[in-house]
Amino acid sequence: MSTQLDVVVAAVRAIARDVLQVDLQARNGQPLPGAHPGAHIDVHLPQGLVRSYSLVNAIDGARLPHWRIAVGWDA
Repeated sequence: MSTQLDVVVAAVRAIARDVLQVDLQARNGQPLPGAHPGAHIDVHLPQGLVRSYSLVNAIDGARLPHWRIAVGWDA
């Protein structure tokens, strides 16, 4: 089962050459559902693009104030 959540980019930080850390927060400010290490999310982008990313801050199913992903730049 999948659920779409309305999130916004809360923070972006360069963490390595060509890699950005992106924090996603619920638009309504509520905590996001928890996840277990290794969990992935699908990010729906404009023009119908969908990309999958690993959550890098998943902690044993605990609800989170934000989800954190690492995005590599690819030409």
